[in-house]
Amino acid sequence: MVENFDKMLAGSLRPEDPWYIIGAEFNEEEPAIHIHVGVDKTAALCCPVCGASTKRYGYEPKERVWRHADCLFYPCYVHCKRPRVLCDKCGTVQVNAPFERKNSRFTLLFEGYAMLLLQDVPRARASRLLRCDEKSLAAILTYWVHDAVNRMDLSDTCSIAMDETSFRHGHKYVTVAIDAVRHRVFDVEPGRDKTAVKNVGKKLERNGGNTKSVNSVTSDMSASYLSAVREVFPNAKQYKKTGRAFRIVRSLDDFYASTSMVEAQARLDKLCSWMRHCRLKPMKDAALTLRNHGKEILNYFHTRLTNAICEGINAMIQVAKRKARGFHTFEGYAAMIYLVAGKLELATPVLF
Repeated sequence: MVENFDKMLAGSLRPEDPWYIIGAEFNEEEPAIHIHVGVDKTAALCCPVCGASTKRYGYEPKERVWRHADCLFYPCYVHCKRPRVLCDKCGTVQVNAPFERKNSRFTLLFEGYAMLLLQDVPRARASRLLRCDEKSLAAILTYWVHDAVNRMDLSDTCSIAMDETSFRHGHKYVTVAIDAVRHRVFDVEPGRDKTAVKNVGKKLERNGGNTKSVNSVTSDMSASYLSAVREVFPNAKQYKKTGRAFRIVRSLDDFYASTSMVEAQARLDKLCSWMRHCRLKPMKDAALTLRNHGKEILNYFHTRLTNAICEGINAMIQVAKRKARGFHTFEGYAAMIYLVAGKLELATPVLF
């Protein structure tokens, strides 16, 4: 017999007074360990909604069961009939246990361990290791990631990089917004259109930022992005990702090596002239694009900011995509992007 077994279980479950461990048992037929938790009948409980003093009002009709972290390599389950209280303001209210997240069938410690695994291994493998179905793991990951995202402080965000990446075999796209100073993803929006850019602005405002304080934005050259950026971030200068259209032009390196705006203007004019007369239609089209967006391109020599940061973040997102196999929803895919590239401060319990 293991001495102080109940104390060991209490240490992993971390019940708070007046909650306590009644006992535990091992079922050889399953096999699994079952922990039973009780609540002191004489203890006064506050209303979980408003915090006011209440009267005890019995218990929930059926015993609730949560999956807990494995114990000695056996699945572990927690059983409890949670009390109800009668509040003068809120009426009859169900009291949640201190070791659970509301509406979850897993203990906080289990969810914390699951998140630890999901940061490093694909969901299918985590499912096997935890002996838990993938759908439940997706729900756990999505909750804790979006909880951290919603708590992001974006009050000092002034430079933004935006890029698009494919979702579900290239048939759909998402727009990824990155804090160019902190190098972290702060928003993922469905689509790659004007609405997506507007939603990025709304997210920035919700989290303490100010769209008018953004002084630099980088993105690709799509018309939808351009018009939306001008509208949502009116004080931002732009440098477009023109490199994709003319990387073969060796003289472009000379343009970026310019030490002044005057020198840069002259080199850009020379480059456009050469491309227009090269008798290659793709280069002529690229030259027209460069000339139409010359003002925005030259803004680079004010901010020295490019969209290259998006390429680095996008590489991380491709890793997220591989880890997110089985995430068939936008929410699940977005959550994995945040997890690998958002530099999140997760509020999950500290395990060790």
